[in-house]
Amino acid sequence: ISLCEISMHLTNWVSPEQQKYTVRILWMIPIFSAQSWLGLRFSATSVYLECLRDLYEAFVIQSFLYLLVEFLGGKAELVKTLRTKKKSLGRHGV
Repeated sequence: ISLCEISMHLTNWVSPEQQKYTVRILWMIPIFSAQSWLGLRFSATSVYLECLRDLYEAFVIQSFLYLLVEFLGGKAELVKTLRTKKKSLGRHGV
């Protein structure tokens, strides 16, 4: 299902600034599946495969944050919005 979604995003490339992050996130499922299978098949290299998986997981988290920024209008729009908001909206509990 994930590979189908990836191919659909790549063939319907209409919003590249958002879709590139979506495709990176969708690749997480096949990569984790391959790592799990390879870890079971080659248990001696399992530690190295887990390190690579963890690196990709960090990359996906970063991509998710960038995707959120794109959904909010891009970096420039987000900076402008944050600079013009009321300072009282950022105070919590004090």
